[in-house]
Amino acid sequence: EYFSEFCELRRTGCLAAHHAVVENNLIKSVWPYPPFSPDYLNCGKKTAEWGPWIDTRILYASLFPHLESHKLRDLLQIFDLGGPLEKLAHRYCPPDRKRYHCALYDALGAALLLLHLGQLQKYESIDLKWLIANSLPPKRRPDPFSQGELFE
Repeated sequence: EYFSEFCELRRTGCLAAHHAVVENNLIKSVWPYPPFSPDYLNCGKKTAEWGPWIDTRILYASLFPHLESHKLRDLLQIFDLGGPLEKLAHRYCPPDRKRYHCALYDALGAALLLLHLGQLQKYESIDLKWLIANSLPPKRRPDPFSQGELFE
């Protein structure tokens, strides 16, 4: 019943999550492919995928490799975002869903991590393409020295 809503969300922007491969697989288990939508990593192209995704787990693992854990709960604690998450959960989450591994609670936590990243001195001017490219596993990231667009 929510397929059209998810398709519209995907059509108007990127989806984001903490450990996005899990969310992508969950959505694909119900709806294997959306209609064609913009491919926000490859401007001007379209894709029939739910991604590319912004993945806070991969972003934080890349930017803070020295941390022992990149689990959502641990990152929120390390960066002192537990309080803000609890305030948002109190406002938006059903009473019995204010905990980790509940969709809205985890989504709010991932959003806080994403906002936090944009407030860090070195990353205040990051853009969508940077977020998506750096959310890909390292082996799938675009080569910064590639000149592929010259031949398209």
